[in-house]
Amino acid sequence: MFDWKDETLADDVLSLCKELGMPATKRVLKEKEGVTNLPMVTIYNADLWRALVRLGVAVGAHRKKVPDVLFKLPVSCRIAFLQGLYASDG
Repeated sequence: MFDWKDETLADDVLSLCKELGMPATKRVLKEKEGVTNLPMVTIYNADLWRALVRLGVAVGAHRKKVPDVLFKLPVSCRIAFLQGLYASDG
């Protein structure tokens, strides 16, 4: 899910999925936690899911962790990760 202001970002993710040959759909949730018109992209790709599980980011909320590889990236990439984390639902 994206922040209510990120309709364009949702469209960009959908376009990227199409370019990579990954089936995806976009829908707008009418209301979630008091926010209306929340764009949501669902990606249907088992390989992507397995990769996210191996990185530790596709688990239940209580088991989420920052991937170890993140700490080896340049500072600009770490900042971008944190900005994305804070802009999302965590």
